Amino acid sequence: VTGVQCALPIYDVPRTTDPDDARGIQRGAAADSWTDPETGYRRRPVSSAAFPADVTEVRLPAGREVAYPASAYAFLRHCIWVVDGVLEVVAGGDVTRLAAGDRIELGDPADVVYRNPGDEPVRYVVVVVRAA
Repeated sequence: VTGVQCALPIYDVPRTTDPDDARGIQRGAAADSWTDPETGYRRRPVSSAAFPADVTEVRLPAGREVAYPASAYAFLRHCIWVVDGVLEVVAGGDVTRLAAGDRIELGDPADVVYRNPGDEPVRYVVVVVRAA
């Protein structure tokens, strides 16, 4: 076909060749993390400070545990979801064993211990929101 013209408007659309420049994208390889030198416990923020929930990926080596006082849970709600491995959550003295795919929502503030009883590292996600 000859002599056909397209009369579509041309918009000045900014283009980016780097997907990391797109709003809301964080690449795992570029993400910050913090590792406790004593336990090897590693925390990597998944959500940004602007997001309404605090989402954190955690890796806990085999045979290690991390404890938090009840004050760390004041005015907050926590949901813990196990991605890989086995995690024991000791909340207020009650032990709950979680495997990959399991989750627990913590209730009233209590001392909490996260424990890896297995022979492999455990990876889990912690989602924290303000209590209503």
